[in-house]
Amino acid sequence: MSDMYKLARKRAKQKVKFFKHLKSFVIINSIFLTISYLDGDGLEWLNVTWIWGIFVLFHYLKVFGVPGTDGVLSKRWEEEMEYRELKRMGLDQDEYEELDLREKRREKAARWNENDLV
Repeated sequence: MSDMYKLARKRAKQKVKFFKHLKSFVIINSIFLTISYLDGDGLEWLNVTWIWGIFVLFHYLKVFGVPGTDGVLSKRWEEEMEYRELKRMGLDQDEYEELDLREKRREKAARWNENDLV
């Protein structure tokens, strides 16, 4: 089994787990809200909902990352920042070309985006 397949499978399982978690959160809290509305009771269960909602949010961030950051703090972002720093430090032409070739090979090898994997 290839590494890309393993990664894709792992990410797919993480996403499925998140959506199951979200589904149970919505269903159970809808039931609590309906019961609370019909009985006329207070919202004592709301504290549990807030805590559970925070866990759902953290689960989302773990699976999908922070929206709008475009992979900030990912491995690819770290490599790109390292490459920019080396370029800024003024490598000689041979070192720069070798790094550039490695970068181009890496881009060719990774024609997929991690966010595209299901």
